[in-house]
Amino acid sequence: QKVFKDLESGSWKPLYLVVGAEPFQANEVLSQFKKKFLKEESFQALNFESWDGEGLNGSELLNSLDMLPGLFSTEEEIRLIVCQRFDKVSAASFEILQKYLSQPLSSTVFLMLAEKADKRKSWYKAIEEHGDVIEIREPYDREWPKWLGFFERKYEKKIESAAWEMLVSSSGRSLSLLAKEIEKIAVYLDTKPVMQLSDVQAMGAYSAGDDV
Repeated sequence: QKVFKDLESGSWKPLYLVVGAEPFQANEVLSQFKKKFLKEESFQALNFESWDGEGLNGSELLNSLDMLPGLFSTEEEIRLIVCQRFDKVSAASFEILQKYLSQPLSSTVFLMLAEKADKRKSWYKAIEEHGDVIEIREPYDREWPKWLGFFERKYEKKIESAAWEMLVSSSGRSLSLLAKEIEKIAVYLDTKPVMQLSDVQAMGAYSAGDDV
């Protein structure tokens, strides 16, 4: 929430590391960054690149990070560089990237996604100093009510408590599975403003303990 508020207010940072194996939140973060910085199709062609940490060439990524926005860019234009599986980056490539992580460009937002990260490493400490680390995981029991509000805002529908309880139960308390079910039912409901228990049942969501 803090990172999304920073994006909305224009007070973003040049480095963001998303750590965790929960796919829904990782995709949601990536989607919000693209929505913010790639508002026009031309921006994506000139100012967006996606890399994979597996077999990464650190020098090539560094050249991309050092590149300035397009020739006819405005002051507000920002390059967005994404690196998936950042935990797969080799030690040699980390060494090449270390200087940039310690002195990142303000005209580039570097978003890194990793399932795990060693907090003792110098590159991690550099990201902490100059950017933000976003830790993602499956919600704790006390956090599920906050996710109810999140999905109600996302799909602009009121979700009845009984419907929500069945959705959480049928998903096995997996956020990514829950998100897919809610999206499916929201499409089914079209303009109907409230998601009821009967709607969830009609779309085949049952308790995780039920037999197939």
